[in-house]
Amino acid sequence: MTKLHKKLKDIREKKQQCKFFLKMDKEEYTLHGYILDINEDFIYIHNVIDFTVDGYRIFKLENLKKVRYNKFDKTCTKIYEAEGLTELIYTYEKINLESYQSIFKSIQKIYTYCIIESMYRDELAFNIGEITKAGKRNVSQLHFDGTGKLDEYVTEIPYSDIMIVGFDSHYLNVFQKYLK
Repeated sequence: MTKLHKKLKDIREKKQQCKFFLKMDKEEYTLHGYILDINEDFIYIHNVIDFTVDGYRIFKLENLKKVRYNKFDKTCTKIYEAEGLTELIYTYEKINLESYQSIFKSIQKIYTYCIIESMYRDELAFNIGEITKAGKRNVSQLHFDGTGKLDEYVTEIPYSDIMIVGFDSHYLNVFQKYLK
């Protein structure tokens, strides 16, 4: 177990918010959240933004550059507790973190739609839509665009390109109600 993995397990046991810094070539990518589950390959967090609980994120530990857990995060944790949000944060569906295939099959059973952020031609791609198939090497997704229009064909996203999988966020839950 690496030093970082041990630190993540410790933060999870303490039920504390932390800040995640992900490896990106051209920009800094950060998330704030609470660790719900972790294994040797993946981490599953409840994402928080500005004292609101906003969906779930899963990403590979190899994409994690560093994690911050300091006095700012401890203060935020106290505020979430005072606001009565801790129970909401730790009420979640179990996701099988064995592989990307098991992750997408778990999500598909419960949520149908997800956001997949992946690297495509050295750029971060934002893919949003319905999971149609979780294969051995890639996931198939029926995208919808910024107007809510569904694509005619599914897009296959190789697991090797995926940076972050998000689901059950406010943005996604509202947008899917207005698809055309």
